[in-house]
Amino acid sequence: EKKKQKKKCKQIYIIINMIYTIQAINNSTEILPGIILGYEILDTCSDITTALADVFQLLSLSKAPDHQAEFLCDYTTYRPFVSAVVGPGYSDISVAVGRVFQLFMMPQISYSSSSTILSDKAQFPSFLRTVPSEADQIKAMTLLMVQMNWRHILIIGSDDDYSQQGVTALVTSAQQANICIDFSQTIPTSEITNLLPGLIQKVRESPANVVVVFAEATFAKVLLQRAINDSVKKTWLASDTWSVSSFITTLPNIDTIGNILGFSFKMDQVNGFADFLDNLPSSQWSRNQFYEEYQSLRAVCNSSSISEIINCISSKKADSVTRKFLGPDGFLKELIEAGTPIPFNVFLSVLSVAHALHDLLGCDSTSCNGSLEFTPWMVSLFSFHFHADIHLSRLMRGSYSLYFMWYCSCVTIKKNYRFYNFSLCNKALLFSQNISSSCSSQCKPGEMKSSNSCCYMCVPCPEGLISNITDAASCFPCQQDEYPNNTVCIKMPQTYFNWTDNFAIFLMIFDILGIIIVGAIAMIFTIHYTTPVVKAAGSFMVYVILTCLLLSFISVIFFIGKPTDIKCKIRQIMFAISFTCCISCMLMNSFRIFVAFMFDPLQQHILKIVYKPFMIIPVFILLEVLILVLWMTLNGPTTYLQTSEDNQVYRCSEGSLVAYYFTHGYTTFISLICFTFAFVSRKLPHNYNEAKFITFAMLVHLIAWMIFFAEFSYSFGIYLSAIQALTCLISSYGVVIWYFLPKCYIMLFRKEKNTRENFSLHVYSYSQKTVNETFQKAHETTNPPENRYHPVLVIPL
Repeated sequence: EKKKQKKKCKQIYIIINMIYTIQAINNSTEILPGIILGYEILDTCSDITTALADVFQLLSLSKAPDHQAEFLCDYTTYRPFVSAVVGPGYSDISVAVGRVFQLFMMPQISYSSSSTILSDKAQFPSFLRTVPSEADQIKAMTLLMVQMNWRHILIIGSDDDYSQQGVTALVTSAQQANICIDFSQTIPTSEITNLLPGLIQKVRESPANVVVVFAEATFAKVLLQRAINDSVKKTWLASDTWSVSSFITTLPNIDTIGNILGFSFKMDQVNGFADFLDNLPSSQWSRNQFYEEYQSLRAVCNSSSISEIINCISSKKADSVTRKFLGPDGFLKELIEAGTPIPFNVFLSVLSVAHALHDLLGCDSTSCNGSLEFTPWMVSLFSFHFHADIHLSRLMRGSYSLYFMWYCSCVTIKKNYRFYNFSLCNKALLFSQNISSSCSSQCKPGEMKSSNSCCYMCVPCPEGLISNITDAASCFPCQQDEYPNNTVCIKMPQTYFNWTDNFAIFLMIFDILGIIIVGAIAMIFTIHYTTPVVKAAGSFMVYVILTCLLLSFISVIFFIGKPTDIKCKIRQIMFAISFTCCISCMLMNSFRIFVAFMFDPLQQHILKIVYKPFMIIPVFILLEVLILVLWMTLNGPTTYLQTSEDNQVYRCSEGSLVAYYFTHGYTTFISLICFTFAFVSRKLPHNYNEAKFITFAMLVHLIAWMIFFAEFSYSFGIYLSAIQALTCLISSYGVVIWYFLPKCYIMLFRKEKNTRENFSLHVYSYSQKTVNETFQKAHETTNPPENRYHPVLVIPL
């Protein structure tokens, strides 16, 4: 009964506002002309059982004398006692009665039920409201805390459904926004006197500076009064139930407990309602038991303070009072102007029903032409249409205002469909208060929290990790192609053996020079093609060697520039095959010289049979090709990205190192055989000693590749390609300088030695000298040598 009495003032101004709105509509010529709206007011007594009994009375047939509802399988044509319901005000009651109303598609429009479950149209298809959902207020509060960087808060509530649901939802929302909650506590209203001192002490000792109070105004008043008495100074964030309550703003010394900010529904004034309250006509309310009861209580509760009047009304019963209050009721006007948005929401609820009926009945400015034989579901359709109207969209979609308790409304937070807008109309005022709430300093970019608790230390990111936001929970590594630089990841420069590198320019100069020299040699040999020097070098085979040298010089180009898989393969294939062919040809030349000056007839005969250059050379090349095919097929060279601390090196990975060593080792092996034959044949006629020059050429090649293989095991980075390119150049220049340039010198500057007669003379002299030396050695032994035939080989010129 006491709980009912506390709500008596609220009930009366809701009822008066509803009746005022209905009278205004009935007196209007623009809405429902010629139609008079009636109303039935029932008291749920804040009790679900009572409310359900009222529901069945409202759902009874319009002509049923006993106000009983009929139970049917089809309610499509069912016409109950009322066409629409405004209320109830509390969410739990709206949920209970809404499950019954949805069977009849009875339009139910609440002026203050904010529970989120009522937004589910599958469960409550005919429910509407003129206030935002409670979820919107929670999101608005969370958004404010994030914007103001309040990372450490307290939450306090009472034990009623509104507070408990709000506190639970706020805890969840705050945690999702990484806002720490020092503690969250709800206190039973009946135990507030005993528990409040301990609660206030916890608030005082907490390092959190923002206290969210999600409760009714009466609870908030007691809580803040205790905070005033104990000199507790915090920043208080109020829910919509007490954010604009005059019960709070009129507390003595309220400004000593710190800033008070509060959320409330966006509201407007109901035109003419204040004047209506000033001149409330008591004679027209004789049949309204709520107003009669209020008049009786108001007669004895005539204090000067709003809070005193409310306390007086709450402590008395109407049946104990015989006289009635008859004067103008300035108290109700003062109560409504204290900030509650309910009068405007009630006004919108009634107005939405009127507009729905106006459209349903096909009304214009003069008359209504539609049939009055309509059912509730028809009204529901037009009610939904009116709620979507542009004139009410800013209220129906959710809108909150944030208030400084003794300053002004400075923040407006609106929800438009799924998006929230946060705009500060007086941003300087909000930030000038220097409101902060954190037990830890904000971690800068480049730092992270030492723990996930509310209070933490800021520590630098570990080496190799960064953070680029404030208050980072952890640091993170950069991408593979980035390197950390304090608070950002910087794209690593991609380095490779570039054309602009000084060493690359050096190689290209000598590479191009080598190509030019090869071309010049080819021209000289072509001009002197019929001379003994060219014929002794193998005639046509010379052009094969020069072509191979040209390809080996060209292969150097593929060692420079950004590597690709194709370039990595081409450079190995081109050099390996071309140089294998080149050395094979020179091997045949050295072998031919070795055979020509072999004085043992039997051995010479056997070696002549073996000497088949146009068969042996292709075999050598084919073996190299097979090795390359296996290498490229199984695990060939590919592009390799080598990452260091601050850059990326693009180079070629040779794939299988076994195949790599085998490929170039095979070429080295052939050159070693060529070197052996040439070295054995080095003591030829001094006027033209070809074997001696082959020996030097092969020696240069062998030394270059031995050094390369030694360096290859330890080298890395972009210059690994440069080392191999240099080795290829040295090998090619070794052949050009030691094998071809002496021949070019004779052809150009010692032409007298490039004749058949001179060449034959020196060969004959060398052969005769060799024979004489052999006979001289034979006479010096005890056993004279057997007679042998010592032919002198004449090389055809």
